[in-house]
Amino acid sequence: MESITNGIQTANEWFALIPVEIWSIFSGLILSLFFTQFVKRVLPIDEWCKARNSEGLYRFTIRLIAFGTGFVATFYTWPGETFRLFVALSVGFATPTFYLVGTKIAYKVWARLEDRLTGNKK
Repeated sequence: MESITNGIQTANEWFALIPVEIWSIFSGLILSLFFTQFVKRVLPIDEWCKARNSEGLYRFTIRLIAFGTGFVATFYTWPGETFRLFVALSVGFATPTFYLVGTKIAYKVWARLEDRLTGNKK
């Protein structure tokens, strides 16, 4: 039990070395990735866009969800007022690319993950 306590204490010391600003940016990127996947899984966005015969609308909607989530998460977790809007916008604009790269890497590492996360039936 003492080794677990020591491990947790060591992890806390390592995490304390990382500045709060980095945690804010990281939380915006990660929350954007997970929330966008959650929304894709829960809402039938794919079907809505297929009904309108628009693949571009689907990509735009997913990117807009990723942008909004990254922006809001970073804006509200950024410490202080200085550079809050600038950093939140920067993370918001970076999240669609982060989402695309993150999902491509995850789908390559875990081959069947895409079907399970997106609900596609192949």
